[in-house]
Amino acid sequence: VMASDGRMTEDNAIFSNRHEKIHRLKSGGLIGCAGDAGSNDIINLLNGLRKSLPTHKQLASLEYEFVCIWVKPDKTVWVLETDRDKDTQKYTSAIFDVKEPYIAVGSGAAWAMGAMERGASAEQGVKTAIKFDSACGGTIQVVKLESAND
Repeated sequence: VMASDGRMTEDNAIFSNRHEKIHRLKSGGLIGCAGDAGSNDIINLLNGLRKSLPTHKQLASLEYEFVCIWVKPDKTVWVLETDRDKDTQKYTSAIFDVKEPYIAVGSGAAWAMGAMERGASAEQGVKTAIKFDSACGGTIQVVKLESAND
């Protein structure tokens, strides 16, 4: 299960409280993003991959900063991240698999992770982040990974 808030901000301005941050991919997997991942570029990239992971070069070529949780249909979980170097202005990326039973990204990640560590569901973790992080808010989106048997 993946859950997110609906708040989209820039600095201290709220642009939306109903932004959908979780998307189902053609493979049946899920992608949930934080940061400047408002475009469909990351979704299109992942939809174009067969069974492989994106390369660092492919991620950096998107040229915006984001961090995403990618749950593949086989239930493996990956974090994909890009960052721009302040000196060189070049983009770098990180790709790593998640072995823990849960993960969170975005401004409210620490609150959500703390709640889930104490037994909260993903949705309850988002509710906790909304309560304590001013950059979190709006509608809550909950999406379940569909298995081949669903």
